[in-house]
Amino acid sequence: MPITSKGKGYLIPDDPEPEGYYCVRFYVPKDSLYLGVFWQSLHFLASPRAWADDSAHTALVAAGVWRDAIQKSQDEDACAEGDCGVNDVRQKPDAPCILQKKDCCDGSWADFADITLCTEAVPPGTQETSIDQTLDALWATKETIEAIHYLLINNNPSQIKYILGYMGIAGMNATIDAMASETEEDRQDAIDDMDWQVPFDAIWCDRTECLLGNYTHPFTQNWTACFLRNFENWCAGAAGYVADWAALLINDIVPKSFMDMVNMFPGGGENFGYSEPVCHWSHLFTWDTSQEGWDNITQPGTPSECGVFSAPDGWVSEYYEYPGGWAWVTAIFIDIATTTITKFHVKINEPNTHTFMNHYYYRKTGGAWSMLAGQVHTQGTNEYEWTGSTSCEGLRIDVASADSGSSPGSWNPSVMMDITIEGDGDNPFL
Repeated sequence: MPITSKGKGYLIPDDPEPEGYYCVRFYVPKDSLYLGVFWQSLHFLASPRAWADDSAHTALVAAGVWRDAIQKSQDEDACAEGDCGVNDVRQKPDAPCILQKKDCCDGSWADFADITLCTEAVPPGTQETSIDQTLDALWATKETIEAIHYLLINNNPSQIKYILGYMGIAGMNATIDAMASETEEDRQDAIDDMDWQVPFDAIWCDRTECLLGNYTHPFTQNWTACFLRNFENWCAGAAGYVADWAALLINDIVPKSFMDMVNMFPGGGENFGYSEPVCHWSHLFTWDTSQEGWDNITQPGTPSECGVFSAPDGWVSEYYEYPGGWAWVTAIFIDIATTTITKFHVKINEPNTHTFMNHYYYRKTGGAWSMLAGQVHTQGTNEYEWTGSTSCEGLRIDVASADSGSSPGSWNPSVMMDITIEGDGDNPFL
């Protein structure tokens, strides 16, 4: 392959602007999606990054020649519908994940493929596609920063502004001037010191709605744009990261131009050598308006239920009589996907003083319940928690208040007011 000895790009001929064109016949598998991907892949040759640069920046000339050649090929579609001709293909202006083809007869555009489904909600637990896309976006960011650094070594900030202006990125002049004022060594040290795993983990584990795909926002049209906007915000507050360099690639992005750039640098995860993050999560159940997936347990041998839901208070205990005594009891549970739990934090209001007042935490594994811990609570509003690390497929909380051998009299039931549960991995409650 005709590339430079350092692998910096394709070699440019002595005459970068030859007269005329070769006409090459190329077969594409007969599927509209394959055809769209084919045209998209050619746009790399219209980027200066594809070509070996020199002091005269001939890479810009080579990229322009290829841009004209690609445009000419698309313009000469002649309504061939793929039979030894080509279709003019574009991303839909208001929905860049939709590919359109042009009818050369009347100039109209028609949808023909949805290439990523990037604007649709993605169920929890199916985040792999977004991980790949966001890592590609980070890799594209890193490659572009290094390209800017390389051009600045040749003292040509105006050329960089031109390139980024062509890409459709606005507001870059002040950032380029700031980078140009730094020494070559300082810029290189900053690039080398950036640990890209850190922002990826921090932003991904934030679990914002747009990262999970469950969102509607006119300016966040896909996973990549969402992640990069969060990346910009993260860099702005992160010591040791070049916040203005990152912002350069995100402010006022034209979606199609930036997605073209991202598509030039696939395989970001492999290039970073990243490890998939294990996110810590926290979920609060307030029971203000609903049971939120929890249910009560019926005591063995009795028809009574252990606690009733009462909005907006929470779970209210019920009187339960057993041989030799009585108790106010609440016992509620929830089944979940197998996950790792690291903390329960429960709030209980106990209006009375009894002989014993306890609450218990249980986990379900293999379909069976086992107790994790038991704690004593007192009269008034109590907040208690359990910490540790355990795998489980269900959770249960019991609250019991009783006096042995006596009747309940006029005493009032206790109330389980709310609970916070924390863990590691995928949040089972999303």
